[in-house]
Parts: sequence; structure tokens; C-alpha cells
Amino acid sequence: MNGMLEGLLAGLAAAVAGFFINNRLLEHMGDKALIVYIPLAEETAKTAAALLLGANILLTHMVFGVVEALYDLYNSPPAHSCTASVLGLISHTLLGLTAHFTLRVFGSRILAVLVPAVLHSLWNRIMTGYTG
Repeated sequence: MNGMLEGLLAGLAAAVAGFFINNRLLEHMGDKALIVYIPLAEETAKTAAALLLGANILLTHMVFGVVEALYDLYNSPPAHSCTASVLGLISHTLLGLTAHFTLRVFGSRILAVLVPAVLHSLWNRIMTGYTG
């Protein structure tokens, strides 16, 4: 049961950190932050929180995804809120799997952040249509 608690705490901590960091990045850099900086910030927050708390990386990413899904459900335009919520949860779960397997295969914490960050950046670019 401790593993579940650690994953929950790591995911919540990463979500809180991500919320404040993302707001600052968007405020100062606009939409470019969605593609360049926010993916790196979120993947760093999630994986670092999991590693620091000894939590399961996948569970941490999933908890983060649930928090983001709830945020999207209540803050996205009604026509897109359910889709945004489901896609957010799925994408953060897949990014968590990527971080987990990257760490296992390469043994590198840096790659366990960078590989999902690159995928996250590509995902955000596709989803937002940002070409800036």
C-alpha cells in the first residue's frame, strides 16, 4: 500500500508544481510555451517527483493525468472538455510508460525525462496546431 500512497503523493506534487510553472510559462511566453517549455517542465516534475519519493513512475504520471483530466473537464470549452480530459489521461499514461521503459532500458534518468518530453512536445503541437 505504501507504493500507492507514494505514487499518489508524487503525482499530486507534480500536478501542483506543473500548474504553477505552466501558468508562469504561458504568462511570459505565450503559446510557444505549450510546445517548447511546458512538456519539459511537466515531464521533469512527474519523473523527478516519482524518483525523489521512491514512487512508481507510471502511477505518478497517471495521477498527474487524472488531475489534468479533471482540470480540463471543468476549464475547457464544453464542446471539447470530455475529449480533452480523456486524451489528457491517456497521453500522460503513455508518457509515463515511455519514462518507465526508457529508464529501464537505458538506465538514464535524464533520458527518462527527455524522451517523454520530446513526445509530449510533439503531441502538444499536433493537438494545438501551433506552428509558431
